[in-house]
Amino acid sequence: LNYRARSITQSSSVSSKLANQPYTSAGLRGDGQIVTIADTGLDVNSCYFFDKAGRVPPSQPNAPVFNSRLRKVIGYIYNSCGDQIDTSEGHGTHVSGTVAGYLEGSDLSAGKL
Repeated sequence: LNYRARSITQSSSVSSKLANQPYTSAGLRGDGQIVTIADTGLDVNSCYFFDKAGRVPPSQPNAPVFNSRLRKVIGYIYNSCGDQIDTSEGHGTHVSGTVAGYLEGSDLSAGKL
């Protein structure tokens, strides 16, 4: 998901070499961080958001549901104007994947997400 954007945001150039990804080289991977994304939705069935510990059910803004024991998606709040999930080609899934997508078993040391 947006592999080249990773090197652009870290070094302002397109490269797959870790030498050009100073944050990754320094061991900064975003572990333990919580981010919020407001977009078209999220395909929670995507392999990039699979969590073997389970998943949180979609909830409404007036009754949010969170589970901080999950590793990837700890809360999924949608408004009544949108769907509870995004399509696999959806923009929200793409944006979420750029920010937090990780394929379980991927080798981060090789710069692959």
